[in-house]
Amino acid sequence: MGMKAKMEDQICKRDTQLDRVETLIAGMQGKWKALVRFREETNPKGGPIETIIETQGGQGISEIDTRIAKLAKQTNIAQRKCKASVDREHALHAQTDMARERRVRFETTARALQEQLAAIKERVCVLEQRKQSRNARKRQTELLQGKVQRALVRARKHEDLEAEMENRIIELEDQIEMYTQKKKRASSILAERDSHKSIESWTIALWLRRSSLVSGSSIPSLANANSRPVKDA
Repeated sequence: MGMKAKMEDQICKRDTQLDRVETLIAGMQGKWKALVRFREETNPKGGPIETIIETQGGQGISEIDTRIAKLAKQTNIAQRKCKASVDREHALHAQTDMARERRVRFETTARALQEQLAAIKERVCVLEQRKQSRNARKRQTELLQGKVQRALVRARKHEDLEAEMENRIIELEDQIEMYTQKKKRASSILAERDSHKSIESWTIALWLRRSSLVSGSSIPSLANANSRPVKDA
């Protein structure tokens, strides 16, 4: 049972007690009126109390005094109970108001906390989305870095291959140039041979072998080619 329900239950109980006290007071007032009527009936002429004492004696007066004292005592008790009930009711109303104010403050605080919690949840969602975006960008960056590294490795290989090819081309150009020069010298020697028949074909083949212009397999063919004119001669 909540605080509000307890307060309402206590207020209902105090209201019931107050109704009982009011009923008791009403009963006392009725008895008092009955006592007044009894006095009027016993003293129809409305004389003073001394006359009643003289006519009825001390016993009747004693009973009346006893009833009056009893009624007065009950009335005082009922009034004190009524006042206590009223004070208690005011206190309960004050406690109820305080409890209501606390409940309002609690509800306001709860709403504020719920709003803060909703804002925090929204912020967490935004941060999670940003984290996922950063992770995705990081993965893309890593993939791009891997591709760049592989491209750099391939580029270095191509550069090395190009450098090797350039060196090989330079070597081949040098060899071609040397071969051209040696070919010119060989042609010059052959021209001299044609003009001087005394030069033998084996001399030219030996010179070509030493100059490393042709392979060993091509030397006989060149020698045969050079020897045919000698045979014809």
